[in-house]
Amino acid sequence: MIRVNRLVVLAVVMLAPAARAQETRCINDGYGRAVCGYGCVIDGYGHGQCSELPGATCRVGGDGHAACGFHCVVDGYGRAVCADSADGSCAVGGDGHGACTRIYGPPAR
Repeated sequence: MIRVNRLVVLAVVMLAPAARAQETRCINDGYGRAVCGYGCVIDGYGHGQCSELPGATCRVGGDGHAACGFHCVVDGYGRAVCADSADGSCAVGGDGHGACTRIYGPPAR
C-alpha cells in the first residue's frame, strides 16, 4: 500500500509541467474595449492594459495608473514602475521614488 501511494505521487510530480509558458489573454475593460497580451490588468480608471512581451506583468499603482514590464514595484507615491527587460531591475529609493534600470538592446521575445 505504501509503495502504491509513492508511485501515485511520483507520477503526479512527473506529469506536472516544470515551467508553464505564459499565455496571452484578452480582457474587456470598462469601456467595452478588448485588450490582449501578457499580464493584463484593469487600471483604476477602467482602462485595460497588457504587455506585449512574454514573461512581463502589469501592475496598478495606488495612483490608479498601470505600468507593464518586468520586476514591477509601486513606489512610495503610489506610482507603478517596471523594467523594460527581464534583465533589468526596479527598486524604491530612500526618497520614496521608484526607479528601474534600463537595458539597451533588442527586446526579449
